[in-house]
Amino acid sequence: MDRRISVLILTTLSGLCSVACVFETVGIASKFQLAAEVISYCTACTAINVMLIYCVELFPTTIRNTAISLVRITTLLAGVFGPVLAAQGKSSKFWSFGVFGLAIGFCGLPLAFLPETKGRDLADHIQDEEQVQRTGIAC
Repeated sequence: MDRRISVLILTTLSGLCSVACVFETVGIASKFQLAAEVISYCTACTAINVMLIYCVELFPTTIRNTAISLVRITTLLAGVFGPVLAAQGKSSKFWSFGVFGLAIGFCGLPLAFLPETKGRDLADHIQDEEQVQRTGIAC
C-alpha cells in the first residue's frame, strides 16, 4: 500500500474511533467503546511510525535533519499536552477523546497533497528534487 494513502486511512480511522469514544456508553456498548479506544490507539501509533518513514523519504538529505527534528518536536509537544488533556478528560470526555480525535484526524488530511515516495530514489539536494518534479527523471 502507498504510504500516503495508508497514513491517511490510519489517521482518519483513529480520529473517528476517538471521537466515537466521546459519547457516554453503558452495558454492552462500553465493550465497543473499549474496542474503539484500542483501535484508535493502535492506528495512531502505526500512523506516526509510517509518517516518520515517509518524512525521511520525502525530504532531500540537505533538509532531512531539520524536518525530522520538527516532527520530533511536535511529538514531544503532544507528550507534554497529553497528560493535561487526560486530566481534563475526567470532567468531560471531549477533552481527552474529542480533542485527540479531531487533532489526529485533521493532521492526516494534508498528506493527501504530498507526493508519493514509495519506490523512488532519495534526493540529496533540493535541486535534484526540483529536477525530478520538472522532468520526471532522477539525476
